[in-house]
Amino acid sequence: MQFVLSKQKEIKMRLFRDLMTMTVMLLGLWATPAFAGFLQFPLHCSTPLSGGVCPSTSIDYTVQGAYSANAMNSVLDHSMKINPTNSYYPYGTTKTSTAGGDSKIVAFNGESVSGSLKSGDDSCVGGTIYLHPDWDPSKRMTNDSGCGSGYSSYDEHPGYDYKASLGTPVYAAANGTVISTICYRGNAIPSSDSCESWGALAIRPTTATGGHNYFYQYMHLDTMISVTPGQSITAGQYIGTVGGKCGGQGCSLPPHLHFEVRYIPTSIGPEAYPIVDPYGWVGGGTDPLYSASVVTPANLWQ
Repeated sequence: MQFVLSKQKEIKMRLFRDLMTMTVMLLGLWATPAFAGFLQFPLHCSTPLSGGVCPSTSIDYTVQGAYSANAMNSVLDHSMKINPTNSYYPYGTTKTSTAGGDSKIVAFNGESVSGSLKSGDDSCVGGTIYLHPDWDPSKRMTNDSGCGSGYSSYDEHPGYDYKASLGTPVYAAANGTVISTICYRGNAIPSSDSCESWGALAIRPTTATGGHNYFYQYMHLDTMISVTPGQSITAGQYIGTVGGKCGGQGCSLPPHLHFEVRYIPTSIGPEAYPIVDPYGWVGGGTDPLYSASVVTPANLWQ
């Protein structure tokens, strides 16, 4: 009798474990978006085409897209801090500021740097982020165009800066509707200048793409943007060129394309549109990005 009861207890425990496993799996499925991969890379080449071809000395983004070697001047910082009093993040502020950064940069694959800060620019953190499994400096996804050799760019950065020279064509990353060609609430970089001098453009993908709960935006475009608010556009459509206007003061950095993605339905404190990483999170463990608690990290690139 005791043996039978023991076997029954063992069976019940096994069923309980199996049920719990199924529950966890289902919860994981519910937490994972039913979409993935709705974004096309917004650049074809890191320079204007020559005779319809990407020059051999340029980066051809049509080969590896968002994962092209040497593509990034800076990465999205997953350790960015929420500014408690404003609706933007304290990008570019010093660590001594009450709303400053944490002097650390964490990339989407878990690589991090926390070295000494660059003299005169506390947003540049010492160390190198490679974003490539073989750690080959010639093949890594990042480069030293931003802060210079020995530094990673930038503490609290809310998006990605991709290598692109002045006049490089920029394309729509997904089918959608243009929200704004000047500015949008929650703009990434606080500035006293008009948003027009930054050449900002925001686009909300269509429902059919699976990305309607997001919008993506560009910065540092030439202000002669070829699309208008309310206009429907298709993925791959030409929308403008990379510009060189940085706050109306000229560019201390080479021209480049800033690209970022935000989530619409969920608010986190004063942040109306939380920043998300289009590369998701592959660093193992819990994504430290503040928005991960309400928006499941996912790779949004096709």
